[in-house]
Amino acid sequence: MLILFTKNKELIITQKTKLYWRETGVDLLKILVPETYMDVPLVDFTFSLSFVDPANQAHLEVLDLVKDVDLETPVLYSSNYEDESLPRYLQYVLPVDTEITKMVGNISIQLSGTWYDNDNMKQYVIHSNTLGITIDSFEDYMALVPDSALSSIDNRIMELNNSINALYNLRNSMMAKIPDDIGLDKETSRIHLSIDGELQGDGVEIVQNVSDIDGTPDGIIDLDSDNIDPDGDVEEQVTTVPLIDLGS
Repeated sequence: MLILFTKNKELIITQKTKLYWRETGVDLLKILVPETYMDVPLVDFTFSLSFVDPANQAHLEVLDLVKDVDLETPVLYSSNYEDESLPRYLQYVLPVDTEITKMVGNISIQLSGTWYDNDNMKQYVIHSNTLGITIDSFEDYMALVPDSALSSIDNRIMELNNSINALYNLRNSMMAKIPDDIGLDKETSRIHLSIDGELQGDGVEIVQNVSDIDGTPDGIIDLDSDNIDPDGDVEEQVTTVPLIDLGS
């Protein structure tokens, strides 16, 4: 919601935003203040917003001046930055929280600014008129839910969302630890599982220059050899066939 503090010290809503009961953290009250008032620079003022809720309870919030993060200078607002003849305004913001939206009805707000000039030992105070802002209720589809259960429902929804986010983060963490390939460490001659090309764990050592059981270190077993023994020696095999007397 955009509110203009005019030269007549009036607050005027120039961009209206609907505010609903118990909303928090999604909207801002942005108040535009002239750079000067009656030749007094307002940039050094501390501005605060006081408001009275529908229960007639008073509240006071100090406003934040919008500044450039690097230069620490005010970020001025203009309705058309290309037109240098238009006035520039200081921007003060107040996040809308449940202190503002905790009750349905009208709230009255008033802007105040204070500054103490140390050089001239002089105090400056400026006030605006009061402005009414409406906090709207929910639509009728919530009418069947008891008022006492609304807070519990909101909290339960947030708990479920937090659980879903935690499970999603856990799944991503586990997926990042699943090996997707194998690789050889040529310096140690060990085979490792790898994740994104990075070798993992201690690996398994490769034993090299060991003869196969057919007597060659080529990793291929010749099944056509005359004889294969566990010592790796190929020897000539002599087969003796017993004679059978067919005439018996």
